[in-house]
Amino acid sequence: MVVTAARANRRGKLCVMDTARTAGNLSDENQTQRLRGGVLGLGVSLTLAVVMLKMGASAPVRLALFLPFLVTANGLFQGLYRT
Repeated sequence: MVVTAARANRRGKLCVMDTARTAGNLSDENQTQRLRGGVLGLGVSLTLAVVMLKMGASAPVRLALFLPFLVTANGLFQGLYRT
């Protein structure tokens, strides 16, 4: 359940966790999609990195994994922070 407004604690201060859940412009479905895609991308990227290391790929070839890791990090960031 998403909190639609920030709640105040007993002293009238805003709870950080409540405001974090409401801040952002992603719906619940989009947030879940980005998180799942990020975790899947991380798994695929790590698997490719291990395979490349086992095969003895050169450093410039392994550098090609920068793009999948970048896309994965972006998706995870968006999913975690609802941006």
